Order: sequence, then C-alpha cells, then structure tokens
Amino acid sequence: MATTIDLIRLSQDVGHLMDRMAISDLLIAFARAIDTKDWAGYAALFTEDGVVEIPVKLPDGTFARHIGRAGMAAWIAGDANRPGLGRFVQTHHLSANHQITIDHDTATTTSYAQCIHRLDDDPANVWELGGWYSCEVRRTPDAGWRFTRVHLDMVWEHGKPVGHG
Repeated sequence: MATTIDLIRLSQDVGHLMDRMAISDLLIAFARAIDTKDWAGYAALFTEDGVVEIPVKLPDGTFARHIGRAGMAAWIAGDANRPGLGRFVQTHHLSANHQITIDHDTATTTSYAQCIHRLDDDPANVWELGGWYSCEVRRTPDAGWRFTRVHLDMVWEHGKPVGHG
C-alpha cells in the first residue's frame, strides 16, 4: 500500500518529468520556428530579457547577439542591412541529445545541433554547421518555460554563403 510519502515522491517525480518534457519541447520549438520562418513564434520562446548569441561574424565585424524579446523577430529574420536567417530559402535545424538540469523554476540545457542553410537553389551556396546550444531557461507564470539565454557553440562548419564575414 502506498504511503503519503510515496505519493508525494511520485507526484514530484511526475512533475520533474513533465518539466523535462516541456523544456525539450521548447528546444524543438526553437528549431521549428527557425525552419518555418515563424519569427514571431521564435521571439515568443524567450523571456522579455532573453539573450541569443550566435558566434557568426557579421559584415560589420560584430557577432550575432540580441538582448530582449522586443525586436527579436526582426533581428533573427534580418534585413537588407544586416543578414539574418530570413535570407535563406530553406533551413533545417536538428536538435538532439537534450541534457536538462532543473533547479526549481530555472534550468540549464545542452543540446546538439546540426544546421543546414540553403541560400538559393545552387548546391554550392549551402552553409552547414554542427555544435551545441547551451541554454538557460526559466519557468514563467503565463507562458511556461522560456529561454533567458541561448548560446551556440560551433564545433564545425562547411561552406559560407554570401552575407557572412
């Protein structure tokens, strides 16, 4: 017969597993938002003060970094003055090996990434990279788990389409 302590422990374990699943879903939603060019959906995955850092040198010599949800959709899509992911005709981001460490209402994650970016129909204009995302997430009262920081560590890359420094 289950004791009250057993039921409390079971409830805590189930809650922990549900949090892990929700955070894993957040990592997958991040990749899907990029690949479907859902820039508003991408920005909605972050807290108001969220930060994204991608070690790609831009034509002006800076690295890709944005702070805050405000303006994030336009930032990730890019424009004529600053290349973003919107200039690619297709992208395919794979997210795997989710390692999640939860501490109450915050968590850290590491997930492997393989990213393919097609600039146009020319097979020579493909930029591929592999690495991992190191992320920090926070449980929010209104939207569940959201990114406070996303940082890409590139391990390898192949090709460099027009627009990168």
